[in-house]
Amino acid sequence: MVHTKHYDGGSLVTFDILLKDDFLGGAFATLEENNAMKIHDFNKGDLVIFISHKYHTVQKISKGQRATFILELWEGEERKCPHRCTLMHGSCDFSKSDILMEKMIAPGMPGDE
Repeated sequence: MVHTKHYDGGSLVTFDILLKDDFLGGAFATLEENNAMKIHDFNKGDLVIFISHKYHTVQKISKGQRATFILELWEGEERKCPHRCTLMHGSCDFSKSDILMEKMIAPGMPGDE
């Protein structure tokens, strides 16, 4: 996920716990107000808590596999739709075919490398 303007849409707070540290690269970074990427020291067992709408990224992994437990706290009623729904209440008519169409129209996000 090397996209500097990624955020966790719909949720309020995100919790990340790093489960492994036997990899190279994969630094967790946030986009700051001065448009600089701030790399955060994030070791096995560490917990990072941030407001979900803050832009963040994980830099490219050059060796091994990074494993992280991620928990997001949401507001509103439980959603059963197959996407990151932004509706907090009411029915959602988003379908799996909509997800397929999105992937065909925009397979990559701007800034992905």
